[in-house]
Formats: sequence, C-alpha cells, structure tokens
Amino acid sequence: MPRLSVILPVYNAEQYLDRAVDSVLEQRFRDWELILVDDGSTDASPSLCDARAAADRRIRAIHQANAGPSESRNRGMDAAAGEYIAFLDADDRLDRECYARLFEAMDAAGGDCACCGYVPVWEGGSGALVPPPLSPGAHEGDEITRGLVLPLIQDRLRADAVNGMVWRWLFRREEIAALSLRFYGGYYEDEMFLIHYFSRPRRLVCAAEGLYYYYECPTSVTHRYFPGFVPHYLRILSAKAAAVADYALPVRSDWRDNCAWAGLLAAVGNEFAPGGPHGLGTHLKNLREMCAIPDFAHALAHYVPRGMNRRKALVAALLRKRLLLPLCLLYAVKNRG
Repeated sequence: MPRLSVILPVYNAEQYLDRAVDSVLEQRFRDWELILVDDGSTDASPSLCDARAAADRRIRAIHQANAGPSESRNRGMDAAAGEYIAFLDADDRLDRECYARLFEAMDAAGGDCACCGYVPVWEGGSGALVPPPLSPGAHEGDEITRGLVLPLIQDRLRADAVNGMVWRWLFRREEIAALSLRFYGGYYEDEMFLIHYFSRPRRLVCAAEGLYYYYECPTSVTHRYFPGFVPHYLRILSAKAAAVADYALPVRSDWRDNCAWAGLLAAVGNEFAPGGPHGLGTHLKNLREMCAIPDFAHALAHYVPRGMNRRKALVAALLRKRLLLPLCLLYAVKNRG
C-alpha cells in the first residue's frame, strides 16, 4: 500500500497532461501511486494516459464515459489504495518538494491532514503566493472552524476569500470513507468536501510554502458556460444550510445572504461566459428571473456586499439598483476586450 494516492482527472488535456504527470514523477517524496481518470476525452489524452501507465508501474489509467470532474474524482477515490489522498488538476503542476514537505510538516507536528500555499500562474507570468488558510503549524478544533470552515460558508465575497479547492491538501483515505464523502456537480463541490471533512475533529498542519502551481487556463471548465448553474448553486446553498445545522456551526446571522450574493454574482458571470446564451433580450430576461429567485431577492433587498474587487463591486451596484441593461452592456464591452 503506498502512503499517497494522487488522483488526476483528465478531460481533453493532451496539451498539459505531461507537465502534470512529470511533476508527480519528479517528487522528492517517492511513496505514491498516480491514478489517471480519463473522463471520455476526445483528443489524445486516453492514449497518453495508457502510455504513462505502461511506462511506470506506480501509474494506473482508468477510462470512463464522460461524466464530469466530480465523478472522475469519485472514481479515483474508489480505486485508491494509499493511506492518504491528494488531488491534482491536469492543467496544473506540483513543486518538486510538495508532498515531501507536506508529509514532513504533518509528521513532525503529529497531524493527520495537511495543506500548503499555492502560486497562481497565467500566460506570461505568475502571481504572488497565496498562503494556506491558517498560519504555518498545527491547528485543531475552533481554530479550524473559524479559520477554514466558517469562511467557506459565510465569507465568499471578499477578494481574499479562502480558496475552497481540494488540490493543495492531504486527506486520510479512511476518513473520507468513514464520512462517505463524494463530489457532486460541476461547481463548488470542493467547498462542500472541505466543510464536511473539517467539521469533524482534525489536527491540520499548514506549510507556508507555495508548493502547488495553479494555472489560469482560459479553456478550463470554470471559464466556460455551465448550463443549470443557478439550480446547482441553490443546491449548494441548501447543502451549506444542512451542514450548519448538522454540525451546529456558529455562523453569522447573515451568512445565507453573503453566500447568496456570491452565487448571484457567479450566476451573472456564467450568463455571459463563452458558450452561453446570446441576445440582449435573452440576457435581460434571464437576469430578471435570477433576481426574482427568493434567496437572491432576499440578499438583494437586505444585504450590502462589501470587500469585493472593483469589478464585482460594480456588478453588485448595478444589480442592487436593477440596472440590468447597463449590466449587459458592461459585459458586452468586457467580452469584446
């Protein structure tokens, strides 16, 4: 049994896959298996996965009909044999020290899970280090609740909101199994995974270094139109409400409005994303319907969003005043640029 199973979902990733796989092969930490889950790719990714598996016995390739990244991760978790599980996206890469440093920090502090910082990368350069959600060292109980779980529920508007993605963490596989944790849907499933995992007793160890390189890829799923985004987000909102009740989390009274505002802003961005609906009349109709949805309507009427970047603040101001035509024109100008 390897100490670590790395799960890497693959969908039409021929351009990036070698970079991601090579970053695992180059790890100073050697006790791993890599599970490549081909999600019905239509490019050369399936053959690349098979070639990588044939070249190294620690790599396995799994092929499935296209079902989305959540099901790919679930399939990988079902196949994993490691004591710990980590996730890697196909268009990202790891620092050579990533897993060695995480295990060393975790073992030295007697932890049972770990996290590191990450570095955003885009064409032409990289950004500043984004630190882990908690300070370097070990954390338990209320520290984790207030530093990680509550921000994932009630502080989703701030420009420095906690990143809810699962790819910079080490999780114990037996704990995932004990909680029957699964990924669902195409957006925000990572947040729910972290909320459930860390609402139980944990000893989390954070490493300060930026050991994961997150590539801002314009063709990734987060930059394309997602049909059914609004009902999916409302399900996430209900799932967060259930978690608040189940774990008796000490949330603020306005948490739902904060989260609803985050969803409304994301829904507006999705409305104008590549591959989405066309036509000014269609956009106006869809925006009016969004603003009338009870959770969104309540947030619009009762909560003033703060702490956002300038672009989101402008969109929020137009939404609060129901200036939907100028909002459409704003996105038209943005998309032309």
